Amino acid sequence: MRLANTGDGALKWLVGLFAQANDPSVFTNTVSFNGDPSNPASLGDPTQYSAQNTDVVQRHREYALFGNVSYSLAKWTFETGLRADYNNSSLQDPIYASPASSMARSPAEVSVSYHVDKDVMGYATISRGFQPGDLVEEFNVQGNPYAGRYRPETTWNYELGLKSTFFDRLRFNAAVFYIDYRDRLFQTVALEQNQFVQLTKNIGASRNYGGEFDFSARLTQDLLFTASFGVTKAIWGNVPYFDLDLNQPTNLSGRTAPYAPDYQGSVSLDCRIT
Repeated sequence: MRLANTGDGALKWLVGLFAQANDPSVFTNTVSFNGDPSNPASLGDPTQYSAQNTDVVQRHREYALFGNVSYSLAKWTFETGLRADYNNSSLQDPIYASPASSMARSPAEVSVSYHVDKDVMGYATISRGFQPGDLVEEFNVQGNPYAGRYRPETTWNYELGLKSTFFDRLRFNAAVFYIDYRDRLFQTVALEQNQFVQLTKNIGASRNYGGEFDFSARLTQDLLFTASFGVTKAIWGNVPYFDLDLNQPTNLSGRTAPYAPDYQGSVSLDCRIT
């Protein structure tokens, strides 16, 4: 639910409320073979198999109050926003039950933009974001489930950019950014009692930085050309880690973080016939 003012005044504001409920339920039947795989008789022996059922039921509730205010002064526009967010999560299983876990965070944003003219604008933005922490079912070395808990992942984001339109046919946008991550969430492994178990946990910090641009041109009334390109560097900070390839503890400092493409781009030509 949102409420905002209208009109051509210098002051613009918006306030709102947000609520969300999400209750996923996942039933899993895991069958493990405990015999000798080289013995054909073991493969056909039902006693060589063991089964484990889990019936995970989660309950998520999220509530937020947010607001945004901007003020225009000559060619400048100043803008700020705040979101107060509350998350509540619980996890239950026939084998394991856990208490509710509550998390609250307040993302914020401050932005300044300058209009060189009506079709060219430069801007600078500083914002803070987060991904809520939660509960997740994990398994110990005995194969028994338990409720794992991870903290929120947070970021500080810095961006400088340009947005422009020329002759009502050409559009060019560009931006450079720097993202400071804290408590990044990843699927990882831990060595417990000489066995590896898979965990969802806050690994540590990283920094992402790069730039991107997009360009579009209206070649004719029905023909539109667009192109975009971006480059990203994602570097781990001081992150202790157990390297499975080296089979020893190590530190990820200076290494490239996953799931961040070094380069990405696209080119398209759209034709609309009416």
